Amino acid sequence: MYYCEYPNCNYKTDIRSKINYHHIIPKSKFGSNKKFNRIFLCPNHHVCIYIPEELKGIHSKFNSNSIIILGWKLSTEGKILEYKLINSNEILYYLKEIL
Repeated sequence: MYYCEYPNCNYKTDIRSKINYHHIIPKSKFGSNKKFNRIFLCPNHHVCIYIPEELKGIHSKFNSNSIIILGWKLSTEGKILEYKLINSNEILYYLKEIL
C-alpha cells in the first residue's frame, strides 16, 4: 500500500502508478534516489511542493497550499517530515509513521 506523505493527507492506493514520488533534493542538484531523499505524494499534493531554486516546471510555481520540504527526521516516535509553509519561515513537523 502507498500513502501520500503530504501533511494530513489520507490518500492511499495499492497501485504504484497512482502515486508519485518526489525527490527532496532534486536529482538535477545531484539528489540521491535513495529512500531517505524521496517522499510519496498523491497527484493533487505533488503540485503543492515548491522549490525556490527551480526556474521552470511544476515545482517553480506556488499557491496557498504550497509547502517547502526540508527533509525527514527520525525520532523515537517515528518518521517526521520537516517542512515550512510558503508564506512562513517557521519550521513545522508532521509525524508520519509510528516505529
